[in-house]
Amino acid sequence: MVDMKYKILIEFFIVFTLVFLVTSTPITSKNITLVTEKTIEVSGELDSDVIIPDDYSTIQEGIDNANPGDNIFVRSGFYNENLIIDKEGLTITGENRHNTTIGSKDPTKNTTKITALNVALQGFTLTNATGSGKLWDTSGVFVCSSNAIIRDNIVCNNRMGISVLNIAYNLTICDNTFIDDGILFGDYEHTPGNLEVTLECFLHNVYNNTINGKPLYYFKNVNDFVVPNDAGMIILSNCTNVTIKDTYLTLCDFPIMLNFCNNCIVENNTVEDTYGEIITMRSENCTFQNNVIDSIIFGVCLDQKSKNNIIRYNKVTNSNSGVFVMIGSSNNLIYDNYFYNNDWGIGLFREANNNKFYRNVIENNRIGLLLLENSNYNSFENNTFLNHLVEVESVGKTKNYYNNNYWGRPRVLPKFIFGWLKGKQSIPVFTVPYCIIGMDLHPLRERVV
Repeated sequence: MVDMKYKILIEFFIVFTLVFLVTSTPITSKNITLVTEKTIEVSGELDSDVIIPDDYSTIQEGIDNANPGDNIFVRSGFYNENLIIDKEGLTITGENRHNTTIGSKDPTKNTTKITALNVALQGFTLTNATGSGKLWDTSGVFVCSSNAIIRDNIVCNNRMGISVLNIAYNLTICDNTFIDDGILFGDYEHTPGNLEVTLECFLHNVYNNTINGKPLYYFKNVNDFVVPNDAGMIILSNCTNVTIKDTYLTLCDFPIMLNFCNNCIVENNTVEDTYGEIITMRSENCTFQNNVIDSIIFGVCLDQKSKNNIIRYNKVTNSNSGVFVMIGSSNNLIYDNYFYNNDWGIGLFREANNNKFYRNVIENNRIGLLLLENSNYNSFENNTFLNHLVEVESVGKTKNYYNNNYWGRPRVLPKFIFGWLKGKQSIPVFTVPYCIIGMDLHPLRERVV
């Protein structure tokens, strides 16, 4: 009887040990299903077709000599390169993202540029694309094609983090850590002439990313929702009735992006020291109010045919522009804002027409009002313009309406609005006004408070 008990105990111990060994064995399958149920292929050294630096001394050499669909495994180390990934279906995997670094050899170029379909880039630190001085000219990862997967990377200290400025669909950007970088979706390189962007260029799979230790929130096709205020960056695509409020956003490229959104509210946020702006793409009926914005590019930018939005009660300082309305954006209301010590207070660009600006204080900017490329039929009423090197700079003749504005000092006679002939140079061609582009028949004697 005792022997039988020992036999049962021994059999139980053997079964338990086998179960433990099976369940505790590391997963070796290449398929890992993430929270979103999107399956991502993860390759390692054992199933690689090319190993760097064993087979080739540089990653670019490995790409150039690989076949479409190959897996390239990169051992830990620092690789001083500017990669162009131009073969379809490549999977390029770093051994460990903390010590497998691709640093831009030429900081004025992208660290990596993906031009082929179905590419995966994972397991790297991507850094040092610090730019040439132009806006948004270089990125840690520059994506020009569809179905790319960018996962489990550290993206840090670039001019831009991940930029998608061309037609690209169905991207997956997940499990990345951004440090002083972020994400930009824009399709700018495709659309400068036709003023069109498509919704599909903004509907991607973006999840489980952080920026400066805070969540990078991306929401698509969401309605009636309040974004958590612990955000490090926020992107909304095709959302309605979403509120963004009470956040502190810094060092994150574009802090808030609204793409094809409607009836959203952005309020009571503090944004500072970042290389982008609060921006809308083809969004309508949104309200931006009571935000404090300092040291960014444009305080609030209405872009790509954004219409019927309201910008009010905001303070924008020490930036390129207080507000910038551009590329076919129209019928927006901008009022009761304070734009102080920016490069220009208000900017309009490329067919930004039929917008209304009133009761704004535009003070101590280099240029008070900048009008570019056929921005017409906008109205400026009851605004205060104070202490500007140039009150209005207009590239060519523009047709806008001015009435009851305060122009630096009390005035009795009508105020002529002069335009300046300015080419592509950074300074005017002539140093004197070349034409009268408008007239304020009833300038104010006292500033608007």
